[in-house]
Order: sequence, then structure tokens, then C-alpha cells
Amino acid sequence: MEKRIGWIDNARGLCMLFVMAHHSPFMEAWMVKIYLPIFLTLFFFISGYLFVNPNKHVSVQQKALNIFTSLLIPYCIYILITSIFHLLTGGFDAFLADISDSLLGVKSWFVSALIVTELLGLLMLFFKVNRVKFCIIFISISLAIYILLPYQEYYWNFRNAMFANLYFGIGMICRQYNVVTYLLKNIVGVVMAIVYVCLIIFDIAYNVNTGNFNETFTNYPFFIIESLIGIPAFIWLCSKITHYNKGLLFIGANSLLYYYFQSVFIRAILTCLDRLGLHFPTYIGIWIFLLFICVGIAIPVYFINKYFPIFSGKYRIKIPGDK
Repeated sequence: MEKRIGWIDNARGLCMLFVMAHHSPFMEAWMVKIYLPIFLTLFFFISGYLFVNPNKHVSVQQKALNIFTSLLIPYCIYILITSIFHLLTGGFDAFLADISDSLLGVKSWFVSALIVTELLGLLMLFFKVNRVKFCIIFISISLAIYILLPYQEYYWNFRNAMFANLYFGIGMICRQYNVVTYLLKNIVGVVMAIVYVCLIIFDIAYNVNTGNFNETFTNYPFFIIESLIGIPAFIWLCSKITHYNKGLLFIGANSLLYYYFQSVFIRAILTCLDRLGLHFPTYIGIWIFLLFICVGIAIPVYFINKYFPIFSGKYRIKIPGDK
């Protein structure tokens, strides 16, 4: 097993906390602006960063198989679980509707877009010498398609995947040139963090940009600038979290399972709070909310990793001859 990279698990863990907080009723509009440019874009950046190691050879067949075992199989298991649930609670029509949404890739926009992005990323493996140039072309074509396609729901979230390709491709370029080594330097991280904070304050004060990754933004140039400054600032910050972060590392290492389970636990916790008549101020409620979700999801995640790792996306099938 390859050694895990601390800043990556920290980043995934924090971003997953933002995802769960984003789906809660406790987040106010100005609070969302703080993490909106980074909490999803960084996931795609990391996927691109880890996609190809320039120092190792991985065949197209092996990489495609890795995508199948790490993303498609867990997605199919998730479909099976939710479809059975809808069959038991809503009958056969609800079951068929859930299966239909799942097969069309509209059930989970983030996972669908990630699968499309990584499948398109297989093209990069054909370009060893001019891979960075092809990445730039890949990003440019993807953004052009994203802009030209009208805003609507596409199968397998194809349009969202085109925008995700920007961050996926940049992640690949950063891995190719070992850019992260420079991003981890204090002077770079501090400057990026200060600039990012200034942009966020400006956005909060003047409401420069609104929207969502899986919908649309009102100001794309500003969002892209924010995200491309926020990502290195966040990477630097995550590299500094080295103590008392076991819980964060656990969430980051199991971010796929946390993503799948979070909606069920969020609904359960909000229902319990409502029935008990418990109401908390925003700043207290969000911490209590996240604590219960993180601890609650950790229980099934532990047993899945121990007895059913294929659902966690960590199961691998090696093709003989590939490293």
C-alpha cells in the first residue's frame, strides 16, 4: 500500500466538513463565500494531482481498472443500497425512478462528474512527452464546451465535468512540475492566504459572485481567480495541520464513504433535533451538527473498511506486469 500524503487527507477531510456544513441549515450566505471557491474544486485538483505519477508507468488498462474499482463499483453499491431502500419505502415505481436516475448519472452529481473527468483523463496517458501541452489543450477545450453548452441537466453531469476538468488538469500539471513543493513554502502560503482572505472580504462586502459548482456562477472570472488562489493557500494550511488531526485524516482517507452517507445522517440528525425540539444558535449548532455526523458516519465506515473494502473505493485489481 502506498504511503498516504498528510496534506491531501487533511484537505479532503476539511473539504468534506465543508460539504456537510453546506448541506446543513446552519450556514449563512456570507459563511458560504468563505469556502465556496475551494471545497469542491480542491477535490478535482487532488484527483488530477494523484492521477498520474510522472515517475511511474501505469498503463491505460490499469488506470481504467482503477477508476472502475475506486469509483464505479462503490457507485453501483450505493445505487443498490438506495434503490432497495426506495423499494421498501416507496414501492416499485420509486425503485425504478431511483435506478433510472442512477444509470443516467444524475443521482450524485459530484461522483458522476468525477467519473467522467477521470475517464477523459485517460487520454493523458497517451501523451508522455507533451503531456503538459495536452493538459492545456484539454483544459481549453473543456472550458469552451462548458461555456457553449446551455445550462441544463446533462446525463452523467457532463457539463459540470467540463468545468471540473480545469482543476483536474491543473492538478496534473502541478504534479508533473512538482509545483506543490513550492506551494508548501511559508512565504508562498502566507501570501496566497492573505490574498484569498482579501478576495473573500471583497466578495462578502459587494456580493461579487453567487452560485454553485453544480449549477452556475454569476461571475466566473472572479470565481476562477478566487479558487486558483484559494487552492494553494488551502494546501499550505493543510500541510501545517500535523497535530490532533487523526479525526480529520480519517475523514479525508474515507471521504468517498462520508460523501455517500452524509445525506442520510444529515436527515436523521435534523429529524431528531426537530422532534426533540432542540434549537441552537448558528455558531453553536454547526459544531454540534458536524460532531454528530462525523462520529455517526465513522461507525459504518469502520466496519466497511474492515469487512467490505470494495465499497470504500480502496479495493484494487492489479494487471500482471503493471507496477
